[in-house]
Amino acid sequence: MAKDMAYERRFPACPQIPVVVDCAITDDSWSADSSQRHTTRKCQLNVDAPYLMKKMVGVDYIYFNQKNHLDLAARVLLIEATNETFASKVVVIEKCKYYVHPENSEWTCFEQSAQLDVKSFFGLESTVEKIAMKQYAANIAKGKELIEVFMADLMAEGVTSLQPWRAGEARRNRELRRILSRGTEPLSPPPVVPALPVAPPTPPG
Repeated sequence: MAKDMAYERRFPACPQIPVVVDCAITDDSWSADSSQRHTTRKCQLNVDAPYLMKKMVGVDYIYFNQKNHLDLAARVLLIEATNETFASKVVVIEKCKYYVHPENSEWTCFEQSAQLDVKSFFGLESTVEKIAMKQYAANIAKGKELIEVFMADLMAEGVTSLQPWRAGEARRNRELRRILSRGTEPLSPPPVVPALPVAPPTPPG
């Protein structure tokens, strides 16, 4: 879960990844038991493409939609990003997965895959493929480096570990949710807060 916190630190923008200009959260919700979080972002990217090419296609920036699903009960973070700009001409799908190692709960596993399908692009299909592959390779290397940087920042702030989510422990899970949310509450639906017992009325006399 500390890795999840480290990952979140790259938003809404990160100086170390200049291609990402900004990200805006368009949907963010937790399950009532604070075990599941769904987050959707719209990200603005400044792709390292030739100036004339950008003018030819009429855009300075491209936009991606990113969907994150954090499952604290299973200790899994799933990320999927798809392009919005030129979606009818180019299809980009990137998937990432963070999960606990099946044999050692102190280890985090990471899987990443990407799919690029250039259907048509103003006769620049080969150029688009080269630019996309170059950008993707650079971002993979930078992303792995940043996780370590942000982990070091968390440790410097005193966050060395987080207690996992546990069924039936509402107060503990609420605190975990608060830490992972980084102060972005309120989120929906609101957490279920157990009602305090009501003392019976005092009889008169």
